[in-house]
Amino acid sequence: MVWATRSRIDAIGGRLVAAGRTLNPARRKPWRDADSALLARVRRRMVLWYAAMTAAGLILFGVVLYLAVDRIVLNPLSTGLEQTAQFIARPMIGPAALGAQDACGFDEGMRGPDGQHVLLSACFDGHGQLSDASPVAAALPKFTSGSIAQDAARRGSAGDTITIQKLHIERYAVAVPGPNGTAAVVLVGADVTGELQSLHALLRTLLGLGVAMLLASTVAGYVLAGRSLIPVRAAHRRQQEFIADASHELRTPLTLLRADAEVLLRSRKGLPEEDAELLDDVVHEVDHMSGLADSMLQLARLDSGMAHMERDIVDLSETAAVIARRVAARAAELGLTVTLNAGTQQCVLGDSLLIHQAALALVDNALKYTRAGGTVMLEVRADDATVEFRVRDTGEGIAGEHLAHLGKRFYRVDKARSRSLGGAGLGLSIVSRIAVQHGGELRVTSESGVGTVASISFPRP
Repeated sequence: MVWATRSRIDAIGGRLVAAGRTLNPARRKPWRDADSALLARVRRRMVLWYAAMTAAGLILFGVVLYLAVDRIVLNPLSTGLEQTAQFIARPMIGPAALGAQDACGFDEGMRGPDGQHVLLSACFDGHGQLSDASPVAAALPKFTSGSIAQDAARRGSAGDTITIQKLHIERYAVAVPGPNGTAAVVLVGADVTGELQSLHALLRTLLGLGVAMLLASTVAGYVLAGRSLIPVRAAHRRQQEFIADASHELRTPLTLLRADAEVLLRSRKGLPEEDAELLDDVVHEVDHMSGLADSMLQLARLDSGMAHMERDIVDLSETAAVIARRVAARAAELGLTVTLNAGTQQCVLGDSLLIHQAALALVDNALKYTRAGGTVMLEVRADDATVEFRVRDTGEGIAGEHLAHLGKRFYRVDKARSRSLGGAGLGLSIVSRIAVQHGGELRVTSESGVGTVASISFPRP
């Protein structure tokens, strides 16, 4: 049965390797670390700010232009109507204006200041009732309807724009004062359809040009933002190369330093006790620095994509079982209980060594920060899309304000205790990078005094 199961896994692995890029979730979408994601967010924000400023400038320019054209085109018409109405009403003011019938005389038609007939004109009595109208106005009942005459009788003048058979008519009414209040109301109008159509065409043109310019400026802003970040990306790349080179170069002298200290410790009996203790401290610190250099080197390689990654079928359930056996002795020394709930085979596609390292790092953190008598549970769960390795402990927990910073390099919740336990704040950073390299992610949830749940999820192949 075991041989048959292993054969099926090998067969699946062969098909997945043959499928190549198609079934590799990490190749279906680009690998991006936290720094690349940060640069991408900065670029998006720069483009959004540039587009917002461009849009604000275009809107301001369009509004000012439209209002200026509206003022240039329609204001002379409105002024002309007002002057025409006052010109027609002027002869009606005085002793002759004894009543509405006397005030509204249309025998020869109303004429404007230029001597031309006013085609749209009407006269109302002091109560706003129609008394007379020009032939064109009489043929358009809507022109003389409404409350414009009553409004003019109350306020002295009134104006509006109405639509009659797809024509836009601007009206202006002025009151004729009499001995007992308003004696009559003169109403004149003019066709402003052409002017309004020109304004609407201008508005459509401004909107079209504005959208086109906004799109063009957004594309240009995206390109310029990318170019402006080239020095930042270059500096970031040089930083990664420097960290990798420095970490690599540090390993040799640290190894030699440790070897020299151990050679001296072989003759411990011939050394003063203080010197022996100093050499022990040297070995301990060299071990700490060697681990730090190795972690920095691995992070630099993961960031730059230089780390070689195998593509194997990895059974997370088997990985969890192996880790549980490996840490059992250490957990017993610490007075902790390790439980396993891995279930049946749950396979993912990736580098078995890196996945094992990431899972072991989560378990190691749980053992470090769980008090004696506590429990550390290893679980493997799966759904239709992902397979998850989860570590649940009953430790001290992590305060909410620290959760958002977990995974950042050199970040430690309790710096003093982490230092005493040998931590450098790079463990979760490496776990996060390994998860990202495999198309997954690291999740950490915690509650102070209750415990922490840390998990890494991988796409199901």
